[in-house]
Amino acid sequence: MNIVFDIGNVLIHWDPRALYRKIFTSEDDVEWFLANVCTPDWNLEQDRGRSFDDAIAEAAARHPDHAEAIAAYHHRWHETIVAPIEGTLAIVDALKAQGTPLYAITNWHQDKFRETQARFPFLGTSFSDIVVSGDERLVKPDPAIYRLLLDRNGLEASSCLFIDDSPKNVAGAESVGMRRTTSPRRKTSGLTSPRLASCPDARHSPEGLDDIGKDERQGTQGFFFARIAAAFIRPESISIIRNLKSNPFLDTIWTRNYGAPALGGENS
Repeated sequence: MNIVFDIGNVLIHWDPRALYRKIFTSEDDVEWFLANVCTPDWNLEQDRGRSFDDAIAEAAARHPDHAEAIAAYHHRWHETIVAPIEGTLAIVDALKAQGTPLYAITNWHQDKFRETQARFPFLGTSFSDIVVSGDERLVKPDPAIYRLLLDRNGLEASSCLFIDDSPKNVAGAESVGMRRTTSPRRKTSGLTSPRLASCPDARHSPEGLDDIGKDERQGTQGFFFARIAAAFIRPESISIIRNLKSNPFLDTIWTRNYGAPALGGENS
């Protein structure tokens, strides 16, 4: 099984609010600006390859009174990167260590992605291939971007599992034949847990998810980690993710599959 990751808000927490909360004094002003000036649709055109200079000029022409704040989207862009999502990176490390083929497809401006790779070296070492939307002038959920990854690497769609935080992007992967079963989104520590697309023939299928209590679903994105860890990470690889905070939900699912907790205890 090949596993194909999204990057933004799956491996790296990206949120323009992190920048604009430093610029505006109220949350209402931040939300208005991102809904009306530097909107998701506007940002998507940068993901499609439009230059930031052109993007800033276009937005400033529409809202000249916000020219300085608009320019910050380009010149202070790295302040929109909050942090790596350490738990997901631990999962990536475990999968890589056991030899699982890893790939990525990301909606990301080509120049900003190169800068981000320099800042986070794991982006250059974890994956056999990364399809960057800005390089290809294609964005998810266009089926063509998934087909590009498949064709470039000689992969069968049915052998790929796709993970993304966007339901639309997961649906786009499914439309070309990639495997998916969507897990519910969870709010954990202020972040939205990534949406897991899993396949029906995984080596281990976590059972009994619905009878896990709400409290056990909290913590280090436990629901997502449990689903992918229990399904795809071999027991001998689990030591790689022992640096994660003990998570009752992950321990419960892992115990059901392997008979022992994944995390916590004397060796955590």
